[in-house]
Amino acid sequence: MRKILIMGILSVLCSGCNSVTYHLYNSDKSNGLNFTTGKWLIGDIEVNKNVKTKLTALAIKDFTALLNERVKYAPTEKALLIPLQNPLNPNKYQIDLLKKSTGYDYFINIKCKNGRNDMTNYDYTENTYLLEQMNAAVVTLEVYDLNRGTIVYTQTAVGKLHEDASFTARPTYTVLMGSYNRILNDIRKKSILQ
Repeated sequence: MRKILIMGILSVLCSGCNSVTYHLYNSDKSNGLNFTTGKWLIGDIEVNKNVKTKLTALAIKDFTALLNERVKYAPTEKALLIPLQNPLNPNKYQIDLLKKSTGYDYFINIKCKNGRNDMTNYDYTENTYLLEQMNAAVVTLEVYDLNRGTIVYTQTAVGKLHEDASFTARPTYTVLMGSYNRILNDIRKKSILQ
């Protein structure tokens, strides 16, 4: 009984030290995706190399669960001649080029960054810069309908870990994966699934 009580107290203390807040930028939009038709392609995921393998595997697993064999990962498809990095919010011409070079119906573009890559918010008067930058992540996921040449889904999740005495060894990884999962939950909630 005493061990259970101690474990419970430690659990509360650990979770209290690491509170994460997430914000979805496009949470007011009600449009989702229709996963019942079409061939889908996941583009090369733009993320820190330390997280890339795990996030890529997770994205492939998640979209395979939604689409079965109708989804592929662009870097493993040898016949495709597309750039590794595709810009967010592309214009119709860029989407049409993706259609011509891939032959797919939908393209999934995922971009992630943490504050370490962005020096524009550097605060020289405070010494909290490094801590703040290690504990924040932004994930953007866009889906393009290549047949119509339009963006049919866009969502950005921002996560920030607030910590005083953290037990988290990899705060950027934790917040980034949490942000990605918030977007996937938004997609599942709003979309037509198989």
